Amino acid sequence: MEEAVATTRITLTLPTELVEEARRESRNLSRLAAEALREYLHRRRVEQARRAFGAWDRPKDFDSVAFVESLRAEPSEGRLAEASD
Repeated sequence: MEEAVATTRITLTLPTELVEEARRESRNLSRLAAEALREYLHRRRVEQARRAFGAWDRPKDFDSVAFVESLRAEPSEGRLAEASD
């Protein structure tokens, strides 16, 4: 049994051919639009997280061991790890 979800009625203006194709796929355009919007928003959140984190932008020859060692060699003044010691 599906859990009831709060809904909001809106009006969209879409290209006719897009609506016609969507109706061939599903009789429930609201459900189809909600599914497409969920997928779009999920992809956007993932992409935003990737950009914010930056790990996916590192060069292919990135040496993570050397990077961590360089961080450990830096003065640790004000680091959170030191505060918890």
